[in-house]
Amino acid sequence: MELDEILKVETQEISSGTVEIWTVNRPEKLNALNSKVLGRLDTEGTRLESILKEDLAARRALILRGAGEKSFVAGADISEMQGFTPEDARDFSRLGHRAFGRLEKLPIPTLVMLQGFTLGGGLELAMCCDILISSPTAEFGQPESNLGLIPGFGGTVRLASRIGLGKALELLFSGQRIKALEAQNLGLINRIVSDTDLFQATLKVADELTKRSSPLAIAMIKRLARAAETRHFELACQAEAEAFGEIFKSEDKREGVSAFLEKRKGSFRGK
Repeated sequence: MELDEILKVETQEISSGTVEIWTVNRPEKLNALNSKVLGRLDTEGTRLESILKEDLAARRALILRGAGEKSFVAGADISEMQGFTPEDARDFSRLGHRAFGRLEKLPIPTLVMLQGFTLGGGLELAMCCDILISSPTAEFGQPESNLGLIPGFGGTVRLASRIGLGKALELLFSGQRIKALEAQNLGLINRIVSDTDLFQATLKVADELTKRSSPLAIAMIKRLARAAETRHFELACQAEAEAFGEIFKSEDKREGVSAFLEKRKGSFRGK
């Protein structure tokens, strides 16, 4: 697969103007995030920032989705991570934070289509978006603790911000997966629509959000709504990246990743 195909970038017209559509395109790996995908997300985010700086109305919204029907993004690519040193892991986490943070700060509505697995890094990516739209059968979770790991792309902070600290800690500690209806009841996702209508429904929401609204007003609303948490979040992300590197020194990480790749239950010792 060519590098450009790892993240497909397209445009589509709605009544208010042009919507940009990004598709994470690794269906054979359930769209797992590796360094190349994160690099492309960062590059495309930089490009879109530049376009919007010149003309805020050039793109009215961004839609993010995963290729295929089995998964939005099933997580980070564990096979790539297996050989990481602590320094590699820290750099990988920082790359994800930079790319995701750039996406989160775009001055337009960002929407994400969720079907199948939305786990680990996939849920962290989804939570960077403003509006989360899900199929009824989607599954959500942060299973990193089951692998002797921690979330590395903002999950420790974004999940608590969206659903509250108590429930977030329950899900982070256990690695439990939840279905779409529970995710909606917790406030994690905005809407549930049928699998067959997911793309058209997401386009319709993008149109609803933008067809009567000023691009400048939307940009200011988004900046102000996120302003209170921004400084705290940036500091927390720095700490998370450091901790993500630190845990790669542990025996539990080596056991957890090996167990995952060997499709067996991990045996952890707290070391």
